[in-house]
Amino acid sequence: MMSVTTALVGTAVVMAIAIAIPLAAAYFTQRKES
Repeated sequence: MMSVTTALVGTAVVMAIAIAIPLAAAYFTQRKES
């Protein structure tokens, strides 16, 4: 069974990736346009 800390860290990593991908995509899209 996974420990609570491992589950929290895993959730935080998944959320960070889910937030970072669209942010990075928007950042590179804006840089290409300008």
